[in-house]
Amino acid sequence: MITPLHLQIAANLLSLAVALWLHWSPALILVLYWAENVVVAFWQLPRILLAGGNLASGLAEVVLRNKPGVPPELTAEIQRQLDRTATRVLPRISNFFVAAFFLVHYGLFTYVHGVFVFALFLHQDLTVATLQENLGNAGMGLALLGLMISHGVDFLGDLRSGRLANANPGRVMSEPYHRIVVLHLVVMGSGLLLEFLPYPVVGLVLLTLIKSGMDIFTYPIFVTLSHTPLCINGLFSKNRRVALQGDHFVKTGLSG
Repeated sequence: MITPLHLQIAANLLSLAVALWLHWSPALILVLYWAENVVVAFWQLPRILLAGGNLASGLAEVVLRNKPGVPPELTAEIQRQLDRTATRVLPRISNFFVAAFFLVHYGLFTYVHGVFVFALFLHQDLTVATLQENLGNAGMGLALLGLMISHGVDFLGDLRSGRLANANPGRVMSEPYHRIVVLHLVVMGSGLLLEFLPYPVVGLVLLTLIKSGMDIFTYPIFVTLSHTPLCINGLFSKNRRVALQGDHFVKTGLSG
């Protein structure tokens, strides 16, 4: 069975093949990996807009996580109550506000990442001219196309599975950040290693291996974050017990 991870690794190998064939410098493939952040954002925006969950109920995830001893019936009832509240207070238009926030915040994060990549490894400022110069290199379009297809198939898989039907837009918005932080560290660390490598080919192969290893490492984390159910954590103190009676919550004190 072909998974999105397989397609991601295939896209990495395609990028390596293009880089070797066209004699790219290792710094150029670092630019490609940085540009992949934009590809991720391109497919994440429709995920946010199509997320069918309620934003208000998702805010509870900040405090409702894995509280031991709380019955699942209570968890489900809290979720239903929050959903009712969210339906009245926050209409579907909230998805557009979340998407707009993501576009600005993630865009700034990506820009700062790019400033470091261009300054440290290309010795250039990140401007429209330098961006066009580097992304206009021969083969860059083909490599980016491979990344677009791999992430696009992942998006279509989410649509087909129905994951987005009940997904919280706030949580969907947060998903790429786990990846971009790891990618930023990998790119910066790998780039520094290039200073000690005598041959560009070795650098290209090494960068591809490191990037593929990062994809393998972050993929199960992303899947877990995408499918973790809402749980309770810390909503009630240790000396309180919550009983579910009808549509109401009744707190009863416990000794010890």
